[in-house]
Amino acid sequence: MNSGGELDVIGSGRTREPPSRRSDGSRVAQRRTGGRAMTDLECRLDRFETLAAECELIAKLATDGAKRELYLRLALHYRELVADMRKAIATKAAA
Repeated sequence: MNSGGELDVIGSGRTREPPSRRSDGSRVAQRRTGGRAMTDLECRLDRFETLAAECELIAKLATDGAKRELYLRLALHYRELVADMRKAIATKAAA
């Protein structure tokens, strides 16, 4: 925790408060970006985008063909999860 009572998000330069619940029972992860809290779905979307980019970078730097293929498949999987999360967020916003 930093001095403001928020949890440090390692390597992101951002902080988030401990998880809380909204009045409707949904969970809010309380990651602060631009003055608004990110929902749990938005936090997952952010994490999947980061993981996909990291896997793509590792694949690009891999010297072993099998490892390159593995990380490319992982990146593709995370990109599919990103698309699914975007659909879920859009569906929730439309409701």
